[in-house]
Amino acid sequence: MGNPYTHKHVLIVSAFAIRLSQAYKKETYNERKVSHCGFTHDIGKLRVPIAILDKPGRLEEEEKMVMQSHPLIGYLLLNYYLKKDRLASSLSNLRHHERLDGSGYPRGIRKIDKYTQLISAVDVLDALTTKRPYREKVFSLRATLDYLLKQALEHKFDKDLILTLISLARKDKPDIRTIQVSSKPREELPGELS
Repeated sequence: MGNPYTHKHVLIVSAFAIRLSQAYKKETYNERKVSHCGFTHDIGKLRVPIAILDKPGRLEEEEKMVMQSHPLIGYLLLNYYLKKDRLASSLSNLRHHERLDGSGYPRGIRKIDKYTQLISAVDVLDALTTKRPYREKVFSLRATLDYLLKQALEHKFDKDLILTLISLARKDKPDIRTIQVSSKPREELPGELS
């Protein structure tokens, strides 16, 4: 990928997505597709200037628009270069910043396929628990899972998918039907995200 962070990020997202897909009992996933979706979900960042990707602090409005174009660019690249199995990875690429309540980008849609939902949750998990150029603070796994659960309760993510992530993070790996989760965050949620 274009920079070391993005390269590491797609490897982590792919590995976590495979593990989540194995643990999530509500859906059956093709592991090859999950892996491919994870590895390619940020391929559009190859066309985003490094100066924007690595910029410390907040992006200007124009820079934000360029950054938010990476899902569409990735979708176009994958559709052009892939001949087989392009649908799942192309759609995951295009929609990995969309949310089930329509609040995401680039199109603000609500109908999101199961592969994209999986990649989206893991993408946010890694993004918040990793140092980023625009945000020095790294959030704990607990604060990140609290944030994702809050988002699920607001219908942005599939709640059972997030509960499965929480279960995977716990030592005893409780069944999501019996998992006990506090409705109050135990740590401060990410400030600019809460």
